[in-house]
Parts: sequence; C-alpha cells; structure tokens
Amino acid sequence: MGVQLINVKRGTENSPGEERCQKNSSQQTLPPYCQVNIFREFMPDKVYFFLLNHGFFNERMLRNWYIHHRYYQLRSQRLSSGDALEIIMSEFKDLSFDTIKKIVYNTGQQVRSALEHL
Repeated sequence: MGVQLINVKRGTENSPGEERCQKNSSQQTLPPYCQVNIFREFMPDKVYFFLLNHGFFNERMLRNWYIHHRYYQLRSQRLSSGDALEIIMSEFKDLSFDTIKKIVYNTGQQVRSALEHL
C-alpha cells in the first residue's frame, strides 16, 4: 500500500507552496512521516500529503508523534523498552537515546494535558 509523495514546487500554477520533506545532505532516506500517512485513521492519504507539502504540519510535531506511537506499537508486540528504543534510534540516527526517551515519555503527557483542557 505504498503512497507516492506529492511534490509541490514553489511558483507552479497549481500551488504557491514549497516542496516539503526533502532529503538533506545528512539523510539517507526521507523520515517515516514523509513516506506514509501517519494519521491514516483520521484523514485520507491525499489530504495528509496535501497538508504536509503545503506546510500545515510542524515537522517536529509529526516526528515526535510518530516516535511516540511507534514506541507503543513496538511495545504492544512484546518488545522490551530498550529494544523498542533501539529500533527507533535506527530509524532516527540524528537523535540521541535521551532525546528519543524524552519524546516517548513527554509526548504522551502533553497530549493528555491538552485533552484535559478541552
């Protein structure tokens, strides 16, 4: 079920947006949240990639949300906490172990506190 990225270039007649989720010189591949719709249960692929390519998502927020949910997905497969964190570290080589731990544990607290205020 591969989804192809929508490339939107600045100045095209279809859209004034700029291209998002490009590889920089230090990356081997695109981040996971640029390859697949991580909000598939909430919105269709076409809408997700349109919003992503037009800059409606904060890429740090997407990365953190992906890491948090990836961790709990791995834990639900009965992997140890350390193994789950190592798998995520292999996906995000530019992040330290401590940074990934903070994302995993703090993102959940931030989401819960935001929901309490609704």
